Parts: sequence; C-alpha cells; structure tokens
Amino acid sequence: MRPLLFLLLATLALTYAGCKKKTTTTSYMSTGTIMGQEPFMTPCDAKYWIIIHDSTAGRTFDTLPAGCGINPNFPVFSDSIHVRLNWHNTGSCLKVVVDAIERAD
Repeated sequence: MRPLLFLLLATLALTYAGCKKKTTTTSYMSTGTIMGQEPFMTPCDAKYWIIIHDSTAGRTFDTLPAGCGINPNFPVFSDSIHVRLNWHNTGSCLKVVVDAIERAD
C-alpha cells in the first residue's frame, strides 16, 4: 500500500511541475524609433524607416517578426513608435534585420 501511495504522490508532483506555464523574457540590445514608411526612394527599395539609438547601423528594414503586434504601415512623420529591439546588419543598402521587437512606451 505504501509503495502505491508513494508512486501516486510522485506522479502527481511530476505532473504539476510539468504543467507550469513557462515564461520567456527577451533581453533587448537596443532602443529605437520606427518612423514609418521609407520616404527616401533608395535604390534598395526598403519598406520602413527606423532610427536605432546609439548606433550607426542601417536605417531601414523590410519586415518585423511575426506576432510582434507592431504595424509600421503609416506615413512617415505622421506618427512614430518607440521600441526595444534585437537586430543585425544585412551588410548592404543600410538595411537591418529585426530579430525581436516590442513597444517601449
């Protein structure tokens, strides 16, 4: 009887431990401001303009990560979105690739 009780309690404890919701926290390397649609008609034809604070990186990007909840489709200078982001340079045309992003305000 005791081994059965022990086995039942161990199973319940492991089941409960496996059901806890896992949370992930992303650490962001930069802050920036999405300024809107790219107004400069560059040869590389980027879609959006971003200012990455404290960086001399590229200033444009084409897409944001799926599910981030940020819509950059607004005319330049009509609005702006302050963000925290992880990114890397593409090495051409002043473009960056946004790896992770969230609103900062």
